[in-house]
Amino acid sequence: MPAFTQPSDECGGRKRRHHTRQGGARLGGKLAGLSLPRQIAVIAFWPFLEQLLSFFVTSSDLFIATKIGVNAQDTINISDGMGAVVFIMWFGFVIQGSIMMGATAIVSRMTGARDYPQAQHGLHQAAMLGLLAGTISCGLLFTCSDFLVTHVLTMNETARAYALQYVYMAAFAAPFSGVVFAINAALRGSGDTRLPFWIMMSVGILNVIFSVIFVFADAPLGGWRGLRLRNQHVHPPVHHAAAQKKNLHGQEK
Repeated sequence: MPAFTQPSDECGGRKRRHHTRQGGARLGGKLAGLSLPRQIAVIAFWPFLEQLLSFFVTSSDLFIATKIGVNAQDTINISDGMGAVVFIMWFGFVIQGSIMMGATAIVSRMTGARDYPQAQHGLHQAAMLGLLAGTISCGLLFTCSDFLVTHVLTMNETARAYALQYVYMAAFAAPFSGVVFAINAALRGSGDTRLPFWIMMSVGILNVIFSVIFVFADAPLGGWRGLRLRNQHVHPPVHHAAAQKKNLHGQEK
């Protein structure tokens, strides 16, 4: 490669290539000056914690969501709806994943070449493309979710209603998540995997806090579970009384 060889000094070029092989990869950014094993450890450690965080946040979401159910069958329907949501959200976020891969590749290349202004420019472009991809994902979720849960996935009517309600609410967050995911991907490309972890840690903590508030807190901010429980206990007697009144009117006639 031109960076390691010079036609006018072939021997010196061989020495430089040998030194590079012996001294390890020389990268820019956060990995500059680290040996190859340390580079791998630095890159892999924080994504490993991020995957653990994703597992615990997803588990807490499922746990909290199933607490909304007013009986065993309702809880099963909510769980079925949540399982369908995973598939639908994966479909909706395909475009965002493409932007993430492109951002990582471009920023890592510019950082390795120590062209930091271009790497910074790549991060800004990735954020704008992430916003565009998130907006497209939002549109896809709104237009295709009903077809997917009705004709592709096998669920009862109640589970389909839960799945659509969750997807439509999550679709509004797609543009914001597109920006966050694109920036995190660009940061990982620069060798900084710690900051994306802390960003996702903040998102996960806020997610759990607001989920607990919406389900278990008192109205008007929360009260979802209490409202559903009251509806279960109040509506059947009301319907029963209305039916009895109708029967009495029929008998009088």
